[in-house]
Amino acid sequence: MAIRVRKLARQLKRPPVELLGILKSLGFDRYKSPEDMLSGTVEKKLRTAIREGVRPVPVIAERVRKKPVESAPAPTGGLFPGVVRQHDGRFDAPPQSAPPQSVLPQSAPPPSVTPSEPSGPDPAVLRATLEAERAVVEANRRALVAEREALAAERSALLSRASQPTEAVGLATVLERRGLLGADEAERAIRALAGSRRMAEVLPYLSVTDPEALLRWLQDVLVLVDGTPPEALANEAMVSVSSERADIPGAVVWRRLASTLSEKLLLNGARRVLVVGGSVRAHRLLRQGLDPRVDIRFRPCTEIVAADAEADVTRTDAVALWNVHEHEAATEVYDTGRALVARSSAIRVQSFVEDWIRALTR
Repeated sequence: MAIRVRKLARQLKRPPVELLGILKSLGFDRYKSPEDMLSGTVEKKLRTAIREGVRPVPVIAERVRKKPVESAPAPTGGLFPGVVRQHDGRFDAPPQSAPPQSVLPQSAPPPSVTPSEPSGPDPAVLRATLEAERAVVEANRRALVAEREALAAERSALLSRASQPTEAVGLATVLERRGLLGADEAERAIRALAGSRRMAEVLPYLSVTDPEALLRWLQDVLVLVDGTPPEALANEAMVSVSSERADIPGAVVWRRLASTLSEKLLLNGARRVLVVGGSVRAHRLLRQGLDPRVDIRFRPCTEIVAADAEADVTRTDAVALWNVHEHEAATEVYDTGRALVARSSAIRVQSFVEDWIRALTR
């Protein structure tokens, strides 16, 4: 709410000129009269400056000039306006002529004396203003420093909480808390979530304590297939992926590869065949995919000595070495030509079969 300078001076028990000087030191130069109105914001700043001891700048308050009151025109001899009294010689004395008035030269009015404005602000007032501004800046700086320290402490607390290891809880324990008892109910719950396509929402909450062990288990249990799974592996956990990421080919591709391999073996007279190395899953694929006239056997191992090589070339017609290490003596035995020997360092079963077919085609 607005208030006059004069009224505010009475409330604060200070001269209006002092309030005008403080306003001028604050930068409000337009207030020059005690009759000026102050807004609520300016009033608050003025009261704050008075409490902080801001010194006023010398000012000259303008006086309020009162409007002169116009006097009523003198009557012209009539009792009423517009009525002129008639002269009657019987009763009225003859009118006397007014004495001549001397015309005196009008002298110019005396020049008004205006007090001179001060040449510049008082250095003491300027010093006080600068000190007040410096105090405000220093207070703001201390507040910023305190706020920065508080933020740093909060950040350190968050980092310390994040670095603390959380206790790992197994998925089976969480499912048990939900009300599922036993591995059978947990498996059915996971199957239901997968069937409703909600497993993508569960994955962010899962973590693994031993990722390498889980990866080895997945490599043994989960099969990545390119297209429709072959009939030999229909009961295994299989996922269809692209051909470059698949462990085994699809049913159509595998049927063509197995037929070509059977044809090459029979054309070379190899009915007794031995595969050294490879995985059990690959062995199952080869056993059910080759021609029944081919008697194929498997020996899982990673290293071959001369005695093993001698037995292989004696009892079989063709030997396929799949990612195995041969001793020098064993290599000499295989190179005697008593059996068709094919070597492959492939990882996927499709690549292994393709290497075997190329070796039989030479």
